[in-house]
Amino acid sequence: MNFASLFSGCGGFDVGYESKGFQSRGAYDLDPDACDNFRANVGANIFNVDLSEGVPREHEIYGVDALIAGPPCQGFSTAGKRRVDDERNHLVTLLSG
Repeated sequence: MNFASLFSGCGGFDVGYESKGFQSRGAYDLDPDACDNFRANVGANIFNVDLSEGVPREHEIYGVDALIAGPPCQGFSTAGKRRVDDERNHLVTLLSG
């Protein structure tokens, strides 16, 4: 089975899925440093893109069996300041379709 990941960060989820036999078809993250770390940790293709409006058409990945994601949670995490007005809070809604 194969997968794609959103808000991929340094690739922790991807490494876990690959260790269970899944194959990465691609990943997406906004932060260029996170993308560099992802490449070092996973070695798979990652697109440095802003997902606030969804996956850009030119970077769509087709034919995946699973989608994994680690959207930013700083705005609502109990470990942080829980700012309800954090501009990243809406990103989790991208996963609902």
